[in-house]
Formats: sequence, C-alpha cells, structure tokens
Amino acid sequence: MSQGENISISQSQKLENNKENKNFDLDLLGLKSLITDHHSNPFIAYLNVNFLHNKIDSLCEVLKESPIHVLCVEETKLDHTFPDSQFKIEGYQYPPFRRDRNCHGGGKIVFVKEGLIMKRLENYEVFAPEIICLDMIINKNKWFLMFCYRPPNSKNKNCFFENVSKVLNLATNNYENIFLAGDFNIDSTLKQKTLTIIYQILDNFSLTNLINSKTCFKSPNGTILDIFLTNRPKRFQNTSTVETGLSDCHKMIINSLKASFKKLPPKNIYINYKKFDKDNFL
Repeated sequence: MSQGENISISQSQKLENNKENKNFDLDLLGLKSLITDHHSNPFIAYLNVNFLHNKIDSLCEVLKESPIHVLCVEETKLDHTFPDSQFKIEGYQYPPFRRDRNCHGGGKIVFVKEGLIMKRLENYEVFAPEIICLDMIINKNKWFLMFCYRPPNSKNKNCFFENVSKVLNLATNNYENIFLAGDFNIDSTLKQKTLTIIYQILDNFSLTNLINSKTCFKSPNGTILDIFLTNRPKRFQNTSTVETGLSDCHKMIINSLKASFKKLPPKNIYINYKKFDKDNFL
C-alpha cells in the first residue's frame, strides 16, 4: 500500500458519497413491497446473522414473504454436525452454497432461487478462508459474485485485503461484471487515513460502494460495516438496509440488478420409441 495517505476526493466519493444510488431504510413490510414492485429484477442481499441454526425457521418466513434471489448469510457459526438438510428452503436451490469455519465463529451460506443460473468457483476461494465466489448469468451477462468476511479480531488486516485483491485480480481477467458483498469490520464513515487500504482496492479495480446508510448498531450511533462493491454501479437500483430482526445488531443490505430474470423452464425428457424395449424398461 505505497500510496499511504494520498487519498483523492474521487476515492472518498466512491466509498461514502454515491448519491446516484440513494439508500432506503426498510422494515420487512417495506422489503416485501419493494420485491413485489420489482419482482422481475434479481435481488442480491447480504446479512450478518450471528449464528443461523436457531434462526433458520424465521429466515424461511422472511424468504417466503420476500423471495430474494441471492442471499448470503454471514457468521453462520456452523460445522459438519449441522447437515445441509437443516437449511433446505422451499423454492431455493439445494444444497445451498456453504463454507463453514466452526460453531464458534465465521462461516457463510448462500441461498439461490431455483431457476437462476449459478455455479460455484472454488478455484477462486483458495486465496482466503472467509469467502464464497460464484458465477451468475443474467440475460447472457456473466457476473462474478464474491461474498467475504473479515473477523474483527483478525491480527493481520493487510493480509485479508491482499487476499481479496488476489481474488479480484483473477476475476477481472475473466469477468467484465464484478459484485462484492461483505462485512469488512471497518467503519466506512471513519477518517480517510483509516480507510486507505479499502480506497486502494476501489482504485485498483474501479469499484464503487453502493452502501451509504448505517448497517450495524452495536454502538448507539451506528456504523457502516457491511458494503456492496461493484464496477457497474449504474446497473443496480433499490439499494436498501432492512431491519429483519434476525441479527443482534446488523441490518440486511439489499439491491437489485436492472435486468429481468426469467426462470428457466423445466427440462423435457423425450423417449425414442424406435429403440424402446418394454421388457428392459420394466
């Protein structure tokens, strides 16, 4: 990070003052209304839930009322003793994309609506333990999605962001559209000197943060810990923070792509009766 404190105004605006993508503050009823009004647009959301096991039923109810297309749940605090079957949600691909740390901290799970073209990119995930990377196709446009988390007690902040940069460097060689959601545990409302390491990533990969409302209320004044970064900010809309009641202090962050999502039709199976053998079939 050789640029030190030489932070330009444009960098600061990318992180803090994205006026073109004004954030809305919603409750669950507002979320339901938003998704209903824009049902053809794919929504992407991120929520630090701080232990999922005892909240999965409540999460199912939220997704039943407000079917978000892609939802990353952070700090699941799960291990191998919790089978995938415990986290099966009707209308969502099974099994979900999952990466556990242990039952004491970390871990994430990504729920994806049925019919959405999505595949996991595990070769991108080797650079860091707290990330999930996905390939998403919307209207023939490929998107690189990255969900990441930096533990608040991590000893080497630089190491985390260096690993994120390695992933993004690989992604930008293969994708034109980049979207990153995560909890960096760094308040983006702090002084610019503290945020130098994030500004560097914004600059290097031409990313803009879409979140300008406070997302975490562990302290009375609130902080912006959860962020959306993308190199295509004008392709997103309806960026919002949502009080779900599922987290101890975090709000969900959510937005939608300016694109129409059409669910894939079911596959038809055809039988060639010219070679049909009734005995073998039975």
